[in-house]
Parts: sequence; structure tokens; C-alpha cells
Amino acid sequence: MLVVKGRARIFWYWIVAGIGLVALGLGILDWLLEEDIVLLMMAPILIGSGLVFVVIGIGKVRQTRPVLLVDEVGLVDCTALPHRRLRWSEIVDFRLIGTVGRGPIWLAVDVNDPAKLIRKALIGSSTMMTAFEKVCGTPWVITLKLLDIEPRDLLGRLKAARKQFKR
Repeated sequence: MLVVKGRARIFWYWIVAGIGLVALGLGILDWLLEEDIVLLMMAPILIGSGLVFVVIGIGKVRQTRPVLLVDEVGLVDCTALPHRRLRWSEIVDFRLIGTVGRGPIWLAVDVNDPAKLIRKALIGSSTMMTAFEKVCGTPWVITLKLLDIEPRDLLGRLKAARKQFKR
């Protein structure tokens, strides 16, 4: 079993939501007349909630967790929400995709039936997967920024696992 650790992808949502709540709370405090007791009570609640969201976001940045799991059944991609599983029977190959002047930035997982995967995906995910298929040639793309492993080492391990487990 191959376990690749990495960073949480959704920490920015927590931090941005927290900062937004704090700003809203401070804005309410600044704008309020002292007569409106309900809004006056909401401001500290919004500020407190915002600070909690920011702390959760910072905690997610510092936390490493398994983001890619490879076992005898296939590949589990924990970089996306919800987590996605691909079976070895669906995987054709792995490759790295880069840009001019930079190293690889994505891991592309070539699959047997891209249309089937796109149909099974959630509505928001299916749109993104369709765009990836047009640009990268496959709907299943994993960003390498989140993974705590050298890309070429990962590629070699994934190809070895595919040879070992594919039936």
C-alpha cells in the first residue's frame, strides 16, 4: 500500500470565510446605532465565529494527512471533495503534465472510459472534469502542489503499483 501525505486543499475556504465573518461583524459594529440590540449582539457572534474559522483554516494548513492512497483495489484521491476512488480496471496509465519553463504540476490518470467517469461525477465536479479532459486528455487530474513527494518518484511508484495489482 502506498500512502502519500500532503496538505488540505480547502483551507483557503475556511480562512476566507473567517475573515469575511470578522469583517461583517466589525462592519456591523461600526455602522450600528446603539438602539438595535439584535444587531449589536450579532456583531460579537460573527467576529467570534470568524476567528474560529480562521483558526480551523490555519490548523488545516499545518496538518498533513493522507491525500493519495494506493492499494490492491485501486487509487483513492483525497485531494478532491468528495474523495474519489478509481479501480485498477479503470486505469490505463499515469503521466505528469507540466508547463513550459516549469516542472510537472499535475498528475494525469488516464482512464478507460472518461465519459463514464464524468457522468458518475457530481454536477460541479463533472464540469471541471470535462474541462480537464479537453486540456489534459483525461478527466482525472491531481495537482502535485498538495503532495509531499517528488513527482517522478510518485509516477514510478504508481506505475509499479499498477503493474503489481492490475488484473
